[in-house]
Amino acid sequence: MELELGQGESTFEPFLDPPTVMLVHGPQGGWHVLASVRAQPVGAIADIVYTITDLDSGVEVSSNRYGVAMVPDGECGGSFPGMYGFLDVSDLEQGELDTPPELLVDHQLQLHVQLIDDQDRSAEASIEVLAVPDPIDLPSDGEDEP
Repeated sequence: MELELGQGESTFEPFLDPPTVMLVHGPQGGWHVLASVRAQPVGAIADIVYTITDLDSGVEVSSNRYGVAMVPDGECGGSFPGMYGFLDVSDLEQGELDTPPELLVDHQLQLHVQLIDDQDRSAEASIEVLAVPDPIDLPSDGEDEP
């Protein structure tokens, strides 16, 4: 099985060169990193484990498991977009520095997926990416203030 790791919330999108990921600041106050997978050949159902490791410290900051129906992609392929890697940086906290933007921006992260389909085929894929901030987390330049 060939497995490719990409990005995209509603469709699989390959990473740009150089690969970056946004530390998305969710509406409920947490942060996540989106990823997508594409595999060939792959069955209709798959079990996917998606992890994120901060390469600067070696700390795993996200681990999520997905049981999914693959979206058909070509004759024997499939994809699954929009996997959320929910970030937990509690092992990296340094005093008042306690949020993903404070602790992970400009760090190299390793995104890793392991996929096992309903026909017991398996594959793994990893990519190193640069973490960039969500625009909502950037300091305001004061133009919008009264």
